[in-house]
Amino acid sequence: MAIYGMKDASNMILFDKKTGRPAMFINYANATSSEWSAEAVYATKKGTKAIRWDAAREGVLTVETELFSLELLALVMGSDVENGTSGVIQRKPITLDSTRQFNLGEGKNIVGSSVSVVPVDADYVDHIGQPLQNRTSDISKVPAITNNVVVTAIDKSAKITWATSKLADSYDIFRNDEKVGNVEATSFTDSGLDPETEYTYVIKAVNTIGVSAPSAQVKATTAAEGTSTGKPVRATEEDIEKALAVEGKLHDVGEGLATFTFEEGKVIFDKNAFPGEHYAIYFEEMVPGVRKLTIAADKFPGNYGIIADAQIREQETGIDNLVQMHFKNAKPQPNFTLTQSSTEPTSLSITFDLFPDNENILADMKVID
Repeated sequence: MAIYGMKDASNMILFDKKTGRPAMFINYANATSSEWSAEAVYATKKGTKAIRWDAAREGVLTVETELFSLELLALVMGSDVENGTSGVIQRKPITLDSTRQFNLGEGKNIVGSSVSVVPVDADYVDHIGQPLQNRTSDISKVPAITNNVVVTAIDKSAKITWATSKLADSYDIFRNDEKVGNVEATSFTDSGLDPETEYTYVIKAVNTIGVSAPSAQVKATTAAEGTSTGKPVRATEEDIEKALAVEGKLHDVGEGLATFTFEEGKVIFDKNAFPGEHYAIYFEEMVPGVRKLTIAADKFPGNYGIIADAQIREQETGIDNLVQMHFKNAKPQPNFTLTQSSTEPTSLSITFDLFPDNENILADMKVID
């Protein structure tokens, strides 16, 4: 009877169970180990085990590696490797010069709305203030103009309603150019009015970024005293056309606070930013030739047949032979850990659950002389 020894991790070929085609070759694992377990039920005789029944053998295959391909990560994630143009987030520390401008790079495809500028300390690490207002992109985040304003006036009050404005957090109500209320709803009742008097109403949508252009003004006249019903009044077509020609405004950031604009790849600071100040510019650049992996909440690894080859050495002759394990149906467990360290190589541990094939075989082992 030959006695053997083994000293190596297996080289593995993974076959996609759906297609039967080779999916990957792995020859860089530091360790491969298979562990087998089964359920056991015992009959006892006077308190000691006398008979055992075995059932439900199970197995797991564990692969430990400090090298990996993107395809291996994709396999574990249940993902695909996508090639193409993708957004890459970047950080650029700068010291402002006398031009009050910084060019992020000629020919770069930078997403303008992604550009943020934050004051930092002299080491360019800690943030020491709030992000500066991006006057170029933030204007697009200002609420849209409020439409469909309707005023229904009775003798001493008027009910104003309007359509929801996109991006609005609340609404300012103005009567005769004086602010009389702010509400989150799309209606407001203005009380304490004089009978038989004309009032002009305008609505402005507001959020943390800015305020919309004023709505088209609506002029409504209160009814005679004692009147409890009123007729709905809307803006004229002429007033609607005038209102649509006005743009919204950003909130004033406060006296002495810097802002910036972004034009043709350049970050342009206003007069409140001074040469010598330190900033960090954050931005997203659309970069071609990116390989991307996605970890989705609803996608998981598939099933694979695994051929694992290793060398086995006969004790007496010292001759190495090929030993091949065939794991019939293996599926990576959904939990995995990718460890990153500043002192040690990144390590990846993958555990496959092993399932039997149609003949109830989990794996077979062949020694080739």
